[in-house]
Amino acid sequence: MNKEIVIAKYNEDISWINKINNDVKITVYRKDGISEAIDGVNSFLLENIGREIHSYIYHIYNNYENLLEYTIFSQGKPFDHFENIIDMVNSGVEEWNKNTSLYYSGFWGFHWNSIGTMWRMDASKQFNGYSLVCQSNGTPHINLQEYKIDLDKTWNEIFNHPPPSEYEFTPGAHFIITKKLIYSRPKIFYKHILNILEKDYFSPWVFERLIPYLFNPKIIIK
Repeated sequence: MNKEIVIAKYNEDISWINKINNDVKITVYRKDGISEAIDGVNSFLLENIGREIHSYIYHIYNNYENLLEYTIFSQGKPFDHFENIIDMVNSGVEEWNKNTSLYYSGFWGFHWNSIGTMWRMDASKQFNGYSLVCQSNGTPHINLQEYKIDLDKTWNEIFNHPPPSEYEFTPGAHFIITKKLIYSRPKIFYKHILNILEKDYFSPWVFERLIPYLFNPKIIIK
């Protein structure tokens, strides 16, 4: 299977990548200011902006013409949100279908652990599987005194489609996606998202909640 895992790293220990099968391409985007090579992986140093979502979209935009069939996107320390990530990276579509939380054709979102710290999710009304549901300001899963987000505002910047009355997502921003689904959006769309992430401090928390919508071809973009 033609697949790549893209990891957004700050100061996390990513020694867990040693358990990934040799046939999986590994790319790491570092925002820790350290440029030293990581054995056996493609490693790139980025400015520390935009959290993991910036690293993901940066990868899509800068590798748009050379994406592999499947891409797995992960934080540097995924296990509280995606405990079985190593098994999923080393397996394929059949296992992804069994273990995904929220999905539609070509997209698998993940949120699961066995230690009891994960958010409880409800049956999705907009996709397949289970999701968290929030309002445009991120409530009820965000501290309004600390985070100032407006999902409707960003939605209207990038989509030519009415925003949902509630937003569904899987927390932690771990997902697998097909190249075909990424290509359902033109390259300039991802550049637009990068521009927002580079200018708006709170936008990473917005895009975490918009991930299931970004790649859904049923939603019309501007």
